[in-house]
Amino acid sequence: MIVEDIERFAFLAVALMCLSVNVASAQSFEEIKKRQQDAFGAYKSNAEAEFEAYRSRLNAEFAEFMRRSWTKKDSKEPLKNVPTVPDVPPVVLPDLDEVEIPEDNEIDVVDVTPIVIEDEPISITPIKYKPRPKEKTVEFTLYGTPCRVRFDLDGREYMRGSDENAAADFWKALSSGSYDNILADCLETKRSLNLCDWAYYKMLDAVSKAIYGTRNETAMLCAFLMNQSGFKVRLGRSGDGKIHLLVNTAGDICNYSYYTLGGENYYLVEDDGVGSMHIFDNAFPKEKSLRLTIQEENNVAVKASRERVLRSRKYPEVTVAPNANLNLLELYSDYPHAYTDGDSRTMWGIYANAPMSRGVREKIYPKLAESIKGRTQAEAANILINFVQTAFEYKTDDEAWGYERAFFPDETLYYPYSDCEDRAILFSRLVRDLMGLKAVLLYYPGHIA
Repeated sequence: MIVEDIERFAFLAVALMCLSVNVASAQSFEEIKKRQQDAFGAYKSNAEAEFEAYRSRLNAEFAEFMRRSWTKKDSKEPLKNVPTVPDVPPVVLPDLDEVEIPEDNEIDVVDVTPIVIEDEPISITPIKYKPRPKEKTVEFTLYGTPCRVRFDLDGREYMRGSDENAAADFWKALSSGSYDNILADCLETKRSLNLCDWAYYKMLDAVSKAIYGTRNETAMLCAFLMNQSGFKVRLGRSGDGKIHLLVNTAGDICNYSYYTLGGENYYLVEDDGVGSMHIFDNAFPKEKSLRLTIQEENNVAVKASRERVLRSRKYPEVTVAPNANLNLLELYSDYPHAYTDGDSRTMWGIYANAPMSRGVREKIYPKLAESIKGRTQAEAANILINFVQTAFEYKTDDEAWGYERAFFPDETLYYPYSDCEDRAILFSRLVRDLMGLKAVLLYYPGHIA
């Protein structure tokens, strides 16, 4: 039961007690109310003290486990993106009634499990901000968004070496309470900016670097903040004495070296080419994997690009001029290529299920909605797909980027070139949002529709 639940329960109890009071009682309502509020305040203080004691005990035990010898593990080669470059560019067909429809041929169908939305990782106890006599702050930037945490840099702790005992001592210092305001502020920023798990990790990495620069303490602090926020992470030490953060994700991510611990993959997301490491592999209560899906828009600060005019070839009246949020595109550019259930084809679902940003929706959805108003379902779908097929210049990822790269819908509307997967993802977003239809992505070897 968290503090908010305790408060609701306690106030309900107060209300019920007040209802049972005899109206003729000599005690006034205000006296009863004050007595109950005082009792609740004492109860709440005791509950918070118990939470603090519980968390302190867990961290003390965790630090003692850290003193034991860390296990040597070899890294594994990064997973590669599945190649999707089509052999030939797609052809825009004329009206269907002018085309001879080919005979249906049976094709193999692979049953791909839908993306499972994991529960949000949460801290094992509520993290409350604790006022300090002199409030000092550390400022940093996350995707163009000014952020700050309340912390006095003069109170920084430092490691005395990089062995197991030095790491354990530093973890005890981190969990002493001095760093809790950093955690409280980060959790509040995550909530206020609606950050996905990956963006939250990037924020914790940014604040750790703002406090410690590029030291072993940086990885330790980031691991502590992730751990206390409910995420499943591990610490490793390479042969040169450097401490590294390893992150477990709900699925596989490409292009990062990883270590398999207890049947799960932990990714080296900040460094590469480390090879073997000694790893502290110990679980923390209720830890959960970092989720790879984006369910809602990340509300990073807006830095608008120039408008880009996009016009349908067959329906020139369908012309829109969106401008993208360059800060959000920076986040998308940082986002790992990921997939679930060991099936690399599921990666496109992560892109397709991400929402269009509010700024882009407001720019293009009214015009597109007006263009399909009063049309049959087939007519409306054809108008939207003609826009998707003809308003953009085609290039394969290999030509445009030199490597395979899928686009979130906002990215297709911004970048000068796109390919079949990008347009299929964008079209699936449009028909779901504007027509209320369901959509699937069809994967053919070398092509997506």
